[in-house]
Amino acid sequence: MSFGVFKLSLKQRRTLGFLFNGLNFLQILLGLSITSTSAYMVLYFAPILYSERSEINFVFVVTGIYGTHVLLHYVMGIKICEKCLNQPQKKSTSGLLLLWTCAGGNILLNLMILCSILRKVSKYIIRSMKHSLQHGMRNYLKDTVWKETIDKLQYQLECCGISGYQDWYDLEWLTKYHYNANSDVIKKLKSESETNSLEVLPWSCCKVDFPMQCLHDPIQQTQSVHIWSDEPTIVTSSINTEGCLQYLKAPIEKAIISFIITTVLIIAFQLFIFLISRILYTSARNALLLEDPYGVAPGWLFGRGDCGYTGGKSVAEIMAENETSGETTESSNRSSSPKSRKKDKYSKRSKKNETTSEEGTETNLISSPEPSRSGKTSGKTKRKKRTRTSSDEEKV
Repeated sequence: MSFGVFKLSLKQRRTLGFLFNGLNFLQILLGLSITSTSAYMVLYFAPILYSERSEINFVFVVTGIYGTHVLLHYVMGIKICEKCLNQPQKKSTSGLLLLWTCAGGNILLNLMILCSILRKVSKYIIRSMKHSLQHGMRNYLKDTVWKETIDKLQYQLECCGISGYQDWYDLEWLTKYHYNANSDVIKKLKSESETNSLEVLPWSCCKVDFPMQCLHDPIQQTQSVHIWSDEPTIVTSSINTEGCLQYLKAPIEKAIISFIITTVLIIAFQLFIFLISRILYTSARNALLLEDPYGVAPGWLFGRGDCGYTGGKSVAEIMAENETSGETTESSNRSSSPKSRKKDKYSKRSKKNETTSEEGTETNLISSPEPSRSGKTSGKTKRKKRTRTSSDEEKV
């Protein structure tokens, strides 16, 4: 039994091939977008980080590899479409189509698994970035590598701290080796708590486009210490107040969301490509079996001759059924039309008139010999009478 049968002419097959190539081209663009996004994350975003660089490189190298697989797979799909249209009679065409379809299904399965893993991995990376930022801020003046990393991060992203600039006030990144605790300035700035809460920020928290002096370190900027207490708005306007974590997690989340959306589109387009490729190939093959490559031929999703299946109806039987069904529908449409009903009435009346006229002629033909017979008998009796009279006269 054939499933999903469609009758296609040569023009319709070529239109279907054009649609097939168009969907392949869209898949190539989607694969290119995955590859380019992964390359951006590896080459431009990962170097900003210090501890999570290896995790981000691993994740997006894997996504980039699958993006190149998608790209190459659907470039091969253009060649498959050409072979389905022009060389459907070769065994290599059916083998390549089957292999290409299975490879596409394998890629889609791996992409779905990768999407489910990436959502969990992204949460882990964001938590890890938060902890690494805290560690780097604590070791800002102890480790030159962390100092360069934090300064580069805050300067390029125009941010300060983890969730805000006040994170620097809460962390103990300044120790007694970095300032004189007995100075009057420190006594004024230092709070009564045991932790270091000096309102001191690194230079990388300053705004680049601020027209005045950046107020980030009251310990060194002793002439402007009164501004911190008298006009704190000037202090906040000279520094970047937003945290760096939101700028770090935004590209990762966008890249993963775009990867998931792209995967959904690839799966949807692949379903259409599978249906179109099956119908296109079987219709072109069946046209050659009917010895009419330029004519109409049925194409199906699954039918006789696919995967060793020998049951179901042949191509000729399907075409014959379609022709007979078309004739029956035409005759039923004609009989159901009001004009045909009037013609039937007129034909019935004419037939009745013909039968009545034929019956009348038959009765005339049957009744006409009787007078002739009676005439003949009357003539014979007259002759007998005449012969009798003549014999009587001779006797006399």
